[in-house]
Amino acid sequence: MSNVVRTAWFLATRYFFKFSKWTSGLIIFVITLTFLNLVVVSGLLVGLIEGSIVGIKELRTGEVFIAPTEQNQYIKKYNELFNVLDNNKDIKGYAPRYVSDARLYKDYKTSIYRRVGEVGVDVYAIVTGIDFKKEKNFFGLDKKIIEGRWFVDTDVNSVILGSRLTAKKDEKLFTDERVLGDIKPGEIIEIRFENNTSAPKKFQVIGIINSKQQEYDYGILIPDRELREILGQGALLGPDNIGIRITSKADTTYVINSIKASTDNSLINVRSSEESIGKYIGNIRKTFVLLSNAVGTISIVVVTVMLFIVIFISAITKQRQIGILKGIGISPLSLKLSYMFLSFMYTFFGILIGLLILIFFLIPYFDANPIDFPFSDGILFVTIPGLITKILLLFVMSIFAGFLPAHLITKRNTLNTILER
Repeated sequence: MSNVVRTAWFLATRYFFKFSKWTSGLIIFVITLTFLNLVVVSGLLVGLIEGSIVGIKELRTGEVFIAPTEQNQYIKKYNELFNVLDNNKDIKGYAPRYVSDARLYKDYKTSIYRRVGEVGVDVYAIVTGIDFKKEKNFFGLDKKIIEGRWFVDTDVNSVILGSRLTAKKDEKLFTDERVLGDIKPGEIIEIRFENNTSAPKKFQVIGIINSKQQEYDYGILIPDRELREILGQGALLGPDNIGIRITSKADTTYVINSIKASTDNSLINVRSSEESIGKYIGNIRKTFVLLSNAVGTISIVVVTVMLFIVIFISAITKQRQIGILKGIGISPLSLKLSYMFLSFMYTFFGILIGLLILIFFLIPYFDANPIDFPFSDGILFVTIPGLITKILLLFVMSIFAGFLPAHLITKRNTLNTILER
């Protein structure tokens, strides 16, 4: 058996090096493009959703997310919970958020944002009270400011507006989307908070945030101490959610279980980032995975057909040589294996070049320059198991593409093959 394989490998290397360099280069080039298409297109499709999931984790949920149960509007016994979180060595930091509905007002004498009969622009939005130091340290929201600045300790009656509330005249709006319009840092808006019957309160806009998270880009950020003071303890007794960042060595499941064991588990839902995202994004992710698999399947079929045609033409042009080799005692199995090895070599070099392009150019490029989509920063999502699966699939299909034409030629009568009849 070893002689059969050695003979097949010898013949395959002879075919490879004696084949036209231009033809060999073109075959390898096409396989490289097919491999990149298989990996990059699917990686970008899935990366659209993965980028959104990464954004949610980095800016809102952290690795562990705590929310009240359905029977509660806010997190009760939060001081006890804060104490548990502060003393957990696996927790790097956390950020509580306090949420309230509100109506925003901005007076315009003439405005495309104002509806008929309105004196000014009236917009419903969600106000999120945050501990701006914790958000900066553990979630990096301050890095998403596109105009103005982040909060400082001396700020009073100051807010940061979501970018969608400040849409410009040339930006497309959804049919029922209500925005304040082109507002710059330094301008004044009025806010009337839910469950607060007093007159709207004036706030200065100090910054505009574009986080690609709906609750922030369609809402307002305000220091939590100020929001709690405005609403009063009777209206808001605890945070609406808490995002938690854990240390790199910590296990998410272990941290979740330790929090549950140390608190009144009946009052809160403690979940991982993946669990808190919900079924909606999970279903979108599955859809994009299916789309990427469909695109990848088409690419593999194309390269398989191409290799089959190339190997078949090569075998046809060498059928007399194949007949002579059979006539002098070279086994048909060696001849079949030689073309399988030839196809394997083309695929190997094509994939090798594709991997070098992927590792040293494409992945660093998309990491540094994520694709700017309205709902996420699109990334090139490539996993090692997925990459290995695609490589093995390409090799299997290429070996099949090499075996079939060689089998069709070698099974013919030896004399007819030599005489090319």
